[in-house]
Parts: sequence; C-alpha cells; structure tokens
Amino acid sequence: RRRTRISSYARVGAREHASPMPPTQQEAEAAIRTLIEYMGDDPNREGLKSSPRRSAKALRFLTAGYEVDVEALASQALFSVGESSDEELEEDHGAAASGTAANGTSSDGVAANGTSAENGTPGVSSVVPVPRPMQGSGLVEVSGIEIYSLCEHHLLPFFGTCRIAYLPSRKVVGLSKLARVANAFARRLQIQERLTQQIAESLWKVLQPRGIRVVLECTHMCMSMRGVQQPRAVTATRTELGWLPPEPGAYNRGWEQVGCPCGARH
Repeated sequence: RRRTRISSYARVGAREHASPMPPTQQEAEAAIRTLIEYMGDDPNREGLKSSPRRSAKALRFLTAGYEVDVEALASQALFSVGESSDEELEEDHGAAASGTAANGTSSDGVAANGTSAENGTPGVSSVVPVPRPMQGSGLVEVSGIEIYSLCEHHLLPFFGTCRIAYLPSRKVVGLSKLARVANAFARRLQIQERLTQQIAESLWKVLQPRGIRVVLECTHMCMSMRGVQQPRAVTATRTELGWLPPEPGAYNRGWEQVGCPCGARH
C-alpha cells in the first residue's frame, strides 16, 4: 500500500494537501524511458542507455527543497540585536500581517494586487506600521543570490537573482541562511510569484523584523526556447512586508521601465 505525506511547503502557510509517496527510482527511470520513446528516440541506443538514471537523479536534486524544513533551517543561526519589547513586536507584526505585495500580473494566475489564484494569498495592503526608533542593527541586504528553479507549468527551468533586505527588530540571521532559504523554496516546482512570497513570508515568521523586502529577477525557459520565444525577457517580482526605507530611485525606475502615462520623465 502507498503511504501518504504532507508536502513540506505546507509548513509556511500553503494549503495542506496529502499526496502519495514518490515513486521509486526504478519507476522514475521507466517513466523517463517512455518519454524518450515519446520524443521519437530509442532509449536503448548507446548515448541514451544511462540517461533515465541520470535524469531521475537530476530531477531529485532539482526538487530537493520539498524535503527541507525551511523554518528550522533559518532558526539554526539566529543572533540577538537591539532591545524591542514583545508588545511592540506583536503590534508591528499584527499591523503588517496583511501587507504582502507581489507586484505584476502574469498569465500564471496572479492578480495585479499579488493574489495568486492557486493559493489565495492576500495581496497588498495600503496600511503599514509606523516605524519606531530602534537600537541595534540597521538595514541588512544581500543581493546576487542565484536562483535556479523549475516552472510548474512546463517543467522547464527559470533562473536569475534574488535580493533580500530586512530591518531587524531583535534578531538577525546568518547571511548564508538567507541564500539557503531562497534555494530551499527554489528547488521545487514553482511559479516566480509564489516563490518570492514564500521566501519573504518564511523569513518574516522566523526573524520577526520591522520589515522585509524580497526581489527576484528571472529568465524563464518556457518563454525563451518555446512559446513566444523571447530570450531577453526578464521577469521581476517583489514582496514587501512591514516597513522598510524606500529604495532610492525605485519610483523613477518603475516608470522608466513601463513608461509614464503622462509621457513625462520623472
């Protein structure tokens, strides 16, 4: 009998669902042999004899994030800074709980306010907590985190860079853990919009910062090598929670990219 498991991304607020245990290595290899035949080639010829084994192993590596407890991973390297009271933190996080913003609408079912049709994640709120003076660390930002993931619609890669910035309240995390959290969510079947949200929401829960911002810029092979075939297209997604200082020039850069409707340069 097949057992059931709860997919690990349910730990960060996604809808819980039961699924069968994954097929065995032999079953995966047999399926890949069938796909090779479907594509019109002979899986028994010299160059393809070992391809089912190699491909199954590669897919396991590329989706290894399902087995990672992201909150436990991020909690392994937490360090105290500043002196914020528990009451202040609860007030800030309560006010910002609905402040998720994942800008941009896509054909993957994500509305303009950042709400995904697949998981119903709430969109942006116009209410953000008023920042308070604080002691301890200032803004922490790590950029250039490389992301490699698989589009869940075509099982083709998308890749790019991730930028994470947060304003600590009482805790900071080891810098390498930011990259590990991003990669843990990327090593799954994903859409970029949800990936951006999951990184931000998991770090928000563990760090309880004053604010956090996650920005992804990626190239999608499903747009580059098939379909509309636009190899230079880059998709940018952003999620912000709580309060952070505005990025210098972010307003101007946004209008420069899309074009201001009044036709003026800002």
